[in-house]
Amino acid sequence: MPEFSRSTTTTLLLESLHDPLNQEAWSALDHRMRPIIHGVALRLGVSTEDAADVAQETMTNFLRSYRSGQYVRGKGRLRDWMCGIARNRVMDLHRSRSRRREAAVDVGDIARIEESGVRQLWNEEERKTILEQSMQELREKSRMSERTIRAFEMVLLGVPDREVADQCGMTVPEVYVAKHRVATKLRQIVAELTAAYDQEG
Repeated sequence: MPEFSRSTTTTLLLESLHDPLNQEAWSALDHRMRPIIHGVALRLGVSTEDAADVAQETMTNFLRSYRSGQYVRGKGRLRDWMCGIARNRVMDLHRSRSRRREAAVDVGDIARIEESGVRQLWNEEERKTILEQSMQELREKSRMSERTIRAFEMVLLGVPDREVADQCGMTVPEVYVAKHRVATKLRQIVAELTAAYDQEG
């Protein structure tokens, strides 16, 4: 995505989507939103394969609606609108399965999930996605060694510092330095990505 960086705001991406030839804007928005939608769908009780379909249908529905002027940004946040589309796709899927008696989840259970509950799932999946994308960027673009990043991840998992040092070929003080360096850089990346996700105009 040469034109769009991780810190490109959602607002700029949306403005760029009005050009049907701007595949970069679509790819950037898809990269940002698809994992969130997929995670929400999974948490609403669909299979991994069906969650991928829900994400695809949600993104396609969004783009078609956005370009036809159905989404008016001044009347609500993008995440709330997309969250509603995803919720409806999941409910449609459960209804379809229920009619064929394949449903493991009662459609009534999904229907009772308040929109605020789905928004909460969305927010949790968004934070998870931001953290995953931040870790990916840290690995790909920082000059930190894989050993340093691995030490940080092990500490996050609760592995004692001494054991981290032994497994990573470091001293305990080096583990402390690794934790600090990675945490500092990661916080910076997370803050930038969070600001980009939050900027919806």
